[in-house]
Amino acid sequence: FNYFGNCYTFNADENNPLKQTMEGSGNGFMAFLDIIVDDYTENYFTGGVSEIGLKLLVHDPREPAIMDTQGIALAPGNHAFIAIKRTLYENHVPPWGVCEDRQLEYYDTYTLPACYLECRSKHIVANCACRPFYLPGTAPSCDPTTMFTCVREVLGEFTVTRGELECNCPVPCSMTKYSTSVSYAGWPNKLTEEHISTAYGIDPAYMAENGVVFSVYYEELNYQKIRQLKAMDGGQLASNIGGMMGLFIGASVLSLLEVWEYLWQRVK
Repeated sequence: FNYFGNCYTFNADENNPLKQTMEGSGNGFMAFLDIIVDDYTENYFTGGVSEIGLKLLVHDPREPAIMDTQGIALAPGNHAFIAIKRTLYENHVPPWGVCEDRQLEYYDTYTLPACYLECRSKHIVANCACRPFYLPGTAPSCDPTTMFTCVREVLGEFTVTRGELECNCPVPCSMTKYSTSVSYAGWPNKLTEEHISTAYGIDPAYMAENGVVFSVYYEELNYQKIRQLKAMDGGQLASNIGGMMGLFIGASVLSLLEVWEYLWQRVK
């Protein structure tokens, strides 16, 4: 569960992941979902959401998803084509960098989303003596009344909504991010609509109002690695010191010889 309700993760086993062997939209992951619009029970003016559809986020399986601030909104009646690119970041520890891999209380791997979720959970527990069911922790879950009053008020504070909550979450020393580019097409076309209607007995109007189709795929079968490097390592420092010493000592000996020659000529 998360802020929007049910949450499903695909390809979450980092030790045995499914892999795409060819680039392109026809070689990735494609899904058709029935969002059952008539079962929606939330209202924006009573603390819920007013939209229909899905939110999708492509993320590292080691980090939790924060769907209220991240993700792509998918509307029914469309086919979303989501092309992804993978980027690896390797940051340096102090004093050359500012990265730090901390030990979290409720997650095995340190990531920025996990740290932010823990921080948000502790902030709510400190103010409401309970935690929302979608946040990590050992405190008891908040009942509906507390969710609608205290939790909603705490989350609505400027410190949370504006990102000013002091969480003390340093940058991890290594992390994987996925950038996405999204394009949309209408769905379904006439022949597909007739086939699904005949094969599964689904009304065409129902498909347009409840059907969400998306494809997630690698745009190219490569990745980018961004590394922080020291401006100068130990070997380079020793080499530069040796070179400078050689330059100044050599210049000093040469100057002494020139002075000695000048004096010798004057004496003669």
